[in-house]
Amino acid sequence: MARRVRRLALFLVLLLVVGGVVALVVTSRGQLGDDRDRAEDRWGTLRAPLVERYTHLDTVLAQLRAAGAGDLDATRDLARELERWQELQQAPAADADTETEVSTANALEGIAARVTKKVASSPRLGGDPAMTDALAAFAAAAPAAPEVAAYNDAVQAYQDTREELRYSLTAGAFGYEPIPELFLAPA
Repeated sequence: MARRVRRLALFLVLLLVVGGVVALVVTSRGQLGDDRDRAEDRWGTLRAPLVERYTHLDTVLAQLRAAGAGDLDATRDLARELERWQELQQAPAADADTETEVSTANALEGIAARVTKKVASSPRLGGDPAMTDALAAFAAAAPAAPEVAAYNDAVQAYQDTREELRYSLTAGAFGYEPIPELFLAPA
């Protein structure tokens, strides 16, 4: 009889634990989804300004090639990442991959900073008015700082939620992957 009572008690404890875990997962998914949606919505407001900004990088790339700098690593990297960005923009909106788009935007921003530094240190490239105009147009086409800050704040809120003990199990189990912040090249 005592053995049955212990088994029944163990079964009830196990049932409570499983029920608690299920309840935790169900309630956690809502918060994680809401925070992720907010970050993705903020990214949506940045997409159009970045498309325009990276159109100016196409001009920078053309100027680099025209100036005979097509064999530079930065030029090849810029061409590759611009092609990747354009492929991402051609995908249907329903298939948009925020993480990949932001990672590609960050790569483009880093390459743009390298190109800007290279042009500034080269008398030949820095003395080309078409090159400096293309870089100036790129720098002037930066998205509004409050929009970038709002996106990065939403990403940070999502990341904070993902890392909370209550949500981390659910985040890992259901694929709530991190979303990168956006870092613009300095003007």
